[in-house]
Amino acid sequence: MDSSTQSTSKDLNDGDILQILLKLSDINCKEWESQFPFLDSTTLSRVAKSVSIVLRKGKNDLKRGIVPLIKKWCTGQNKSQLLTHAVWVGRALTIEECVSSAISVCVQIFKDEDDWNNRDQEQQLAFSYAMLGAALNSPAPLHPDAGEMCHLIVDRMLKLREINIHHHRFLAQIWNSVGELQLTPRNIIQLAEKSFLGIEKMLLWLGRRAVSSNQSTPLEAFDTIVGSTFLTVCSQSSSVFQNVCDVLFHMMLISEAHPGIQSLTKSFVTGVETECKREGTDISVLYREISQVPSILLCLDPSLLPDNGKNVLSKETVVGILNELPKKEAACLLSHRPAWLLFTF
Repeated sequence: MDSSTQSTSKDLNDGDILQILLKLSDINCKEWESQFPFLDSTTLSRVAKSVSIVLRKGKNDLKRGIVPLIKKWCTGQNKSQLLTHAVWVGRALTIEECVSSAISVCVQIFKDEDDWNNRDQEQQLAFSYAMLGAALNSPAPLHPDAGEMCHLIVDRMLKLREINIHHHRFLAQIWNSVGELQLTPRNIIQLAEKSFLGIEKMLLWLGRRAVSSNQSTPLEAFDTIVGSTFLTVCSQSSSVFQNVCDVLFHMMLISEAHPGIQSLTKSFVTGVETECKREGTDISVLYREISQVPSILLCLDPSLLPDNGKNVLSKETVVGILNELPKKEAACLLSHRPAWLLFTF
């Protein structure tokens, strides 16, 4: 390709550009790379469309050749001397155009289940991250295709026989974006039950913030869309609730019962109780079966019970039931109801 092509770039149609791209299959045709004219958004759109066709239907060796070239274009490594600072490919596309392009390419792949299943894990994750990025950067309201595809991605990953760490990392990103993606309640509960990494990361972040905070009052840690969704899930799923309790109790131990962690735990228990009352249930049913009766008794105000007595419920009775539990279970319950700590030693 000579320099004269640069002046006629606007006349290239999809077929012409695709033919140019197909030349990549010939290892001897490399001289045109640095001269390819990305001077206007129309040409960019045509190239993007042709590249998407090749990536979707082209031969594997051709795909491998195009991917590194696209990276060069996007980083400006192949700018010709005629291209000024303001017009190379990395600066010519708007966010809306990038989102639209990503969605148009990915949606067709996601909807064709055979095509999806024929791709390896690396490709599937790459397209999944691309769709998630498009969804999160989509101008409000959320693009309907982006939302639908994110739901589909979550469903497919959760149905896998084995969810590995790479899937867990992606699902953790989904969890952090539940407010923006508007996932269904069923999606969210399944996500929390089968992939705990997102919640665990959130708890650890809250724990670090609680420890570094100078405030001893209860944290307003869950007054966000993600936080309120988290409390709702815990009120509806005993397995998620129990896993969260285990993490908080571990944080309590390693922080030597830091006031910030105590405050975080109190905020969590209070928040779940509020959600349970709203749904007409009781928080006690969320604990492990062995701890359900003791959890009910610990909800009582110890100052209102007598110290002991054979035929009445007393502090001694409650402490005796606690002592019959495994030490970890009893300690976890007491971390939720610290008012009883004075009566257990």
